Amino acid sequence: MKKNIIKIRIIFWTILVIIVFALFWFAVVPIGRVSYLTDFCKSSEFIGVLTPTERLDGDSGCVQKIIGDPVYFSLRTPRTFDKATMEIKYRTSENYPGVIEIGNLVDNIVWRYDLGPIENEAINKLSLVWDAIQEEEIMLLQRDKKYNNIQDFLDEIEKEDSEINIDELLLYNYDLQKEYILKDYVSSEENNSIVIPLRGSYQFYTYIKDEDLKFDFSIIDLNQNRDKDSIEVLVFYEDQVIESVELEDDGNNKDDSVMSLERNLNLNSVNLPEGVYKIEIKANNDIITTNIETKQSKLSFMNKLWIYNNDDDIENIDLYTNSNHLQFNTASPESLQTVTVNDKDIAIEETYSQYAVNVLRASSTELSKIYLERDGIIVSGNGLFSFNEENYFNPVIKKFDSNVDINNENINFVLADYKIPDVEGEWRIVTQEFNLKDSYREFYKYGFIISVPGLDSEDDINDWVEIDKIIFNLEGRGLFEKLKEILGF
Repeated sequence: MKKNIIKIRIIFWTILVIIVFALFWFAVVPIGRVSYLTDFCKSSEFIGVLTPTERLDGDSGCVQKIIGDPVYFSLRTPRTFDKATMEIKYRTSENYPGVIEIGNLVDNIVWRYDLGPIENEAINKLSLVWDAIQEEEIMLLQRDKKYNNIQDFLDEIEKEDSEINIDELLLYNYDLQKEYILKDYVSSEENNSIVIPLRGSYQFYTYIKDEDLKFDFSIIDLNQNRDKDSIEVLVFYEDQVIESVELEDDGNNKDDSVMSLERNLNLNSVNLPEGVYKIEIKANNDIITTNIETKQSKLSFMNKLWIYNNDDDIENIDLYTNSNHLQFNTASPESLQTVTVNDKDIAIEETYSQYAVNVLRASSTELSKIYLERDGIIVSGNGLFSFNEENYFNPVIKKFDSNVDINNENINFVLADYKIPDVEGEWRIVTQEFNLKDSYREFYKYGFIISVPGLDSEDDINDWVEIDKIIFNLEGRGLFEKLKEILGF
């Protein structure tokens, strides 16, 4: 009897030790590597379901059928990791919009995702008719073959007297570092003021030569949420942050809608080399920039502007853009209006609805003029914006998207960090890597987005993207590596 009790105790303690060890193993992942999989047939403890549900077809069984753009999911991990390699298996309808991208959340203030390609149908088709060179993950497409490898092409691009005109090149998911110099640029002593109020975050390019980089931002806090509303201004040169300034919250942490007094945030950098600088204003939607004062004469805003619905009712706003595709929406009933793009009118008749227009331009250098009857509109596009045609400049190499007319714009080269998906029957399989070191993580979760631009759940088109399974292979430092770091070995 006593021996049986001892055996039971041994078994009990053995099971307990195994359970504790298993819990420790799964919680710590001591070897620094782990894999998670979901096929959506049953819920996963680690890979969340896609949301929101209104952008999914709920009758699609185990697969997740995406019918609206974008959708989100989370990856829950017991610890942090450095890198994620994701494999996704999917298929599409024949008439889907043609682009699928996936990204990880890197900034929760401006909700920025680091997007990478799953599939670009236009590049797939172009690779069948143009000369295509694939070197690992990099692809070069040439209308007429001139270069035998990608390095020869890059070497030619870098030459001052290059035979390649930069306007005949499109980039897709590729960051080409090429110096941009404005010939005959002369610094100005005149003040350049932008008095159109901008809400939340925004980014713009500016240019300097023999002058200080100086901006004065006038800021108010709407106090419509309880978050701390700090503002950070980042200065980028050649894709590296070289300076930052910050303005702390106004001290009102209530959501009482008591607007703060106007405060100033000053940026002043000296002894900088000639060139292009990107300025990013990081702020939540409680923050309004009422005025931007600078002596910089070149100022082009990137991709999106939220023009605040001011009590002063600012009217007759002009914008200039090189965007081929524009979108407009408003959350304010008093801001419903007719927007004019060149000679085309777009009636903004409902709040929270997206109104889009494709813009035809005679050449890639021609700007379109946008006329807004009044403020309160969010304007977004695939290019740059300026409030004054003289302030506009474009230091950006054109991006490959569905709105680019390759023949009309005389494109002869496409350089892409992209690989055509593998095919398995009617399914396609793509592997994508993510840098998790710079990812935002909260409540043990990383955030991800799947974007299919142009996929609309409310239209009458039967287009979709089906996800069959997602596999994550995660890598990070092992327990012993971490201990070595702590102990200084």
